[in-house]
Amino acid sequence: MKQTRMDRERVRMLPLLALALTMALVLCSCSVVPPRSEADGQEVVAPASDTPTVAPTLAPTVAPAETIEVQEPSAPAEEAPATQTLGVETFGLTLGYPSSWGVLQERVGAPPSADMPASQLVVLSDGGYRVLIHIKDRGDATVVGGAMPPGTVLADGEATLLGRQTSRNVLVQDGRTKLAWYSASTRDIELYVRVEAEESLGYEEVDIPAAFLGQVEAVLASVALEGGDQQSAMGEPVNGWEGTLLSTPQWPQIDDCFQRADDGQCYGIVFADPVLRGLAEGYRDSGTLLRIWGALYRGRMDAGDAQIEATRVEAAQPLPQVRTQEVEEWWGVVVSNPPGAQFDDYFQMMDQNGTRYGIDSLDDAIRSELVALRDTGRVIQVWGTLSLDVPDAYGGQIQVTRWVYAP
Repeated sequence: MKQTRMDRERVRMLPLLALALTMALVLCSCSVVPPRSEADGQEVVAPASDTPTVAPTLAPTVAPAETIEVQEPSAPAEEAPATQTLGVETFGLTLGYPSSWGVLQERVGAPPSADMPASQLVVLSDGGYRVLIHIKDRGDATVVGGAMPPGTVLADGEATLLGRQTSRNVLVQDGRTKLAWYSASTRDIELYVRVEAEESLGYEEVDIPAAFLGQVEAVLASVALEGGDQQSAMGEPVNGWEGTLLSTPQWPQIDDCFQRADDGQCYGIVFADPVLRGLAEGYRDSGTLLRIWGALYRGRMDAGDAQIEATRVEAAQPLPQVRTQEVEEWWGVVVSNPPGAQFDDYFQMMDQNGTRYGIDSLDDAIRSELVALRDTGRVIQVWGTLSLDVPDAYGGQIQVTRWVYAP
């Protein structure tokens, strides 16, 4: 077959085309840029391809859990309790006191017998003042506390001790409270409480604050006996005790006492009912034998360091019939009885026998005037009523309703 010129040219160009194609392929492979990682900060672009690319299914990436340290709320610092409890095991007694106070407990004295415990002293102190709480058996004669310094003794209210009311007694001088004391008892034990200044304070400086006494009385109110011995705290029963009601001039702060007929013991006595009190006063110093009911509380500031709270009184024998006589213009003088006498004064008449009778008045003004006339020697004239066979000087009493100086 005869080749044309065009065919020859095509055959000659074939090796050149093959060479060119080979060089093109080499150049293309050298110009491919390797992919960059995300760390280079560039976007990764996949090379173009005619074949569609199917993205692989990736497992979901779970971010690592962030560890959060949870701090438990810190517990508030424990505050000291407002009060502490102290036990006196020897006597089965507890009491509460402010935690800021100092406390000391010690045994004092010697037991009165082998079967009795030694008395215990609890000393509480705060701010220059201290409280002495002395606990002892009823048969123990141990005494705690110094002598009574100068001042006036007053009954200044009440406090609760052993579940019942007891007197608050204070010693006052120049308007300042120098001492205070309380007492209570049961059938088995006695408590004496004394509030005083520390020895570092001079006596003139001492003035126990009312606020401190309030804290002391809160302590006393907390005193409790093991097992709640309320019966003992309520005093000893008084059931129909027989005796007489007597005046007590030997004890100026005590008006009367009840003297038992069987053993002669004398006890202070009070009446919650004013009607009962008025009835009982009619028997005072009459010698009438009485029967009384109520409760006896030992350790109280009264006659015999004990006090009967009477709830009922009756006469074991009737009062003698009182004889009266009218007094009109009787002449005489008012005379004092010596200290310690049962009656304070009397009226000595200006008759030939020097007749004498007790003298008094229901009128407070006249009574004061009669007191002022004692031992002056001034002769007076009196009007009123004479009652015979009554408890007063020389077995009689003139109740004065009027008096004048004798001419």
